[in-house]
Amino acid sequence: MQVITSGVAGGAQSHLHALCHALAGRVELCAAIGSQDGRSALGERLAPLGVTTFHLPALRNSTNPLRLRSAVRELRALMQEWQPHVVHAHSSFAGAAARLAARQCGVPVVYTVHGFGFKREAQPIVREMAWLGESLLAP
Repeated sequence: MQVITSGVAGGAQSHLHALCHALAGRVELCAAIGSQDGRSALGERLAPLGVTTFHLPALRNSTNPLRLRSAVRELRALMQEWQPHVVHAHSSFAGAAARLAARQCGVPVVYTVHGFGFKREAQPIVREMAWLGESLLAP
């Protein structure tokens, strides 16, 4: 199961598409994509590869803890239904939500950092929060 907060064109989305392209036909894949309207450019690009896509309204970049709670709930329900062997999360918010949901479901997680919170150019408070979140979620 791939998890990403946005289905618009970008680096993380290109990376996820390349992974699915390389794995297509070798494993059963699904992708949870943050989307308000149930559609995304990424979802349209994944369909020909046979990737089942789910568009989750709460899975959007946010610093709001209530949004995180909703995203974890949506992902946990999807994981319980889909029963993935492994979850691969892309970006900070998706990484946090996926790791929390997967921990509750007993599913291992791979997390690829695509976020800018770790860059030197990020505001100091953003970097501090990113490192704090990572230190709590990494285990």
